[in-house]
Amino acid sequence: MKYFFSLILACFYLFSNLNAQTTMVNTGSDVYGFLSRQAQKGNIVFDDIIRPVSRLKVTELLDTLMVHQDRLSPIESKELAFFQREFGSSLTSKTLSNSDTPKFFKKDSNGRLRMLFVEKEKFKLNIDPEIEIGYISSDTQTIEKISRGINAWATWGKHWGFQFSYAEATESGSGLNPYKVFTPQSGIVLNTTITGKSFNFN
Repeated sequence: MKYFFSLILACFYLFSNLNAQTTMVNTGSDVYGFLSRQAQKGNIVFDDIIRPVSRLKVTELLDTLMVHQDRLSPIESKELAFFQREFGSSLTSKTLSNSDTPKFFKKDSNGRLRMLFVEKEKFKLNIDPEIEIGYISSDTQTIEKISRGINAWATWGKHWGFQFSYAEATESGSGLNPYKVFTPQSGIVLNTTITGKSFNFN
């Protein structure tokens, strides 16, 4: 099991950037939209122009909302609870497993179900699948989207960490927009040629 754990770390080291800083949150995370809405309402101070933001900063902002939870609607309170299971909170005590053995499909100290995780006082590793199924229908488009991938992050102490994310998606239907022209979506890398009815991309 220790060799398996070492192999995972080696793979993510090769395919990710390791920096002397805290782990960043993927720019596509839904937490940015939630924090932006709360900033617009004046509940927090958050500049969403610069991304990505560190997990530590996101946790601090979520804790601020927790302290002023009376300002949130019932739906916003549920959203806050959801994101705190992902990012944790410094306002509540935690019981870490402190085991070198990875745990599969169990809940971590935040109550979040993980595919694989390791939790120690000075080291954390989390690996989760990412699956998205979407459908767009309008006068000019009928598009189905299926995306699958993996997201992983780890921290060593207070200053070292990495984040790795990979996803592959397929869009099919009519009115496809493979180059995302006039959309807020970022550019994509095509994996296959465009057939007119579907394409695969990262």
